[in-house]
This record gives sequence, C-alpha cells and structure tokens, in this order.
Amino acid sequence: MDMCGAALMLTALSQAPVSVVQPIAGCGLAILCVFSHFYLKEVMNGLDWIAITLAGLGTIGVGVGGEEQKVDQIPLLNIPWLVLSIVILFVGTAQHLASYV
Repeated sequence: MDMCGAALMLTALSQAPVSVVQPIAGCGLAILCVFSHFYLKEVMNGLDWIAITLAGLGTIGVGVGGEEQKVDQIPLLNIPWLVLSIVILFVGTAQHLASYV
C-alpha cells in the first residue's frame, strides 16, 4: 500500500507544483490522526488538535490561493523506473541492515 501511495504521489508531482502537492500530503497525516483518535481510541492533547486543524486549514488555503500553472509533464515511462529504483534502494537497505544486525 505504501508503494502504491508513493506511485500516486509521483504522479501528482508530475501534474502539479510541489508547493501544492506537499501540503496536501501533510494533511494526509492530519487525517490519519483524526482516524486514529476515533477508530483506534488514541488520546490526543490540545496541542495535537491545534496542529491537525492548522494542517487542514493550510491545505485549504493552498487550494484556494493557488493558481493553475502550465508545467512540463514527466514522461510516464520514467515513473516505473523511479519506482523500481526506490524499491531497490529500500530492499537493499533492509537487507544490509538485516545482515548487520
């Protein structure tokens, strides 16, 4: 699931500016916090709720204040190579750490 999310993130980055995509990714963490509070019954303090609210408002602000830009698109054939490189990097790092331990 994480690799599918990374592939979707790369697709989003190829179609939108980083200044728009990255705050939305941060808002995903805020949504995860709300989910874990209500579904997993985790306790959050007031500072956590303030941070979640600010992340949501910041994402809405970026969406409202952003303007459409014409950007060159990354060829779709480059995305699988990038995903494969990331997989090899993570698998290699995990194998190296496992042999080290």
